Amino acid sequence: MKVYEMSFRDMDQKMVEIHGVKMVKLLEKMGLKLDNLYGALMYGYIDHNAGFIFEIVALETKKRNIEYRIVPIGVSCKICRFDVQEMDIQILDNVNVELFQDKIDMVEKATEVSKELE
Repeated sequence: MKVYEMSFRDMDQKMVEIHGVKMVKLLEKMGLKLDNLYGALMYGYIDHNAGFIFEIVALETKKRNIEYRIVPIGVSCKICRFDVQEMDIQILDNVNVELFQDKIDMVEKATEVSKELE
């Protein structure tokens, strides 16, 4: 399914994966270069100033199997929904979010809003 075909509610506060040639080119344009780069594992959220954003939590590399390279806690790499709207996306319900909990907490704290605004 393409990103533009999904409601932001379907991706909000979820772990998602986007991979493929277009995604690799976008990541490399951002300066994220690795041998055998394949895609990214990201956390989707609403930034009330910038719109819907994906925070990259890990880069995917692939030789035989997919491997993940976790993005360090102090490093923030964001991608706007608009930049990936034509790409295929997978929502991942079975990811061990404990590996990324510090980064998710950082995002949630930075984007915290009142219950009324939510």
